[in-house]
Amino acid sequence: MKRIVSLLAISALSVLCGCHAAAPPKAALPPIVLPEPRPVVNVGSSSQAGVLPDAPEQTPEPEPGGEDYFNEPEAAPEAVHIIVKKSERTLELYGDDVLIGKFPIRVGENAEGHKEKEGDKRTPEGMYYICSRKDQTENTLFLGISYPNAEDAKAAYEEDRIEKSTRNAIIEAIEDGKRPPWDTPLGGAIGIHGKFGDREFTQGCIAISDDNVRILWEYAKTGTAVEILP
Repeated sequence: MKRIVSLLAISALSVLCGCHAAAPPKAALPPIVLPEPRPVVNVGSSSQAGVLPDAPEQTPEPEPGGEDYFNEPEAAPEAVHIIVKKSERTLELYGDDVLIGKFPIRVGENAEGHKEKEGDKRTPEGMYYICSRKDQTENTLFLGISYPNAEDAKAAYEEDRIEKSTRNAIIEAIEDGKRPPWDTPLGGAIGIHGKFGDREFTQGCIAISDDNVRILWEYAKTGTAVEILP
């Protein structure tokens, strides 16, 4: 009996002193790994599962003043004029004083200098206008330029290159906004036309591509101002 009481006393004393066997540690939980977000996929008929659709290609805006530039205006311009730069071999098309087209050109074989006579293979320089339009031509389309103008006629008369009657006929035509005589010693039938082709020079006209002359045809009506610079 004494032995049982002794054992109970020892057991109670061990509990109070914290000498009982420690509980085994709990196992550590594995880290939680979240799944990567899935890409958003257009499920339209043209998409492939699991593949992001390519971004749509954007057509770059044409650069003003580029080698072959045309930016069609939203509304038809009220005023149109053309500037030809012989040394740069370019033709600029303006609508309401805004550049809407710039095209490469070919000019007369003798590129430097102003046209003064028939057969000199020069492109005139000065202020002119579209005086005729012809759509039945081997050069696709033809926009006639009002060469010779009044200044050309006056200078030629002072230099005894034409007669007074020829001078007066040219000046009268220009004042009336018509086509001047093209059968004088000063030459004529100068214009802007297509069939740019592989040619390096012209006989005095201004050649541009067929596509570009069609653009000019839509905008450059009879009376359109044409300034030709050296």
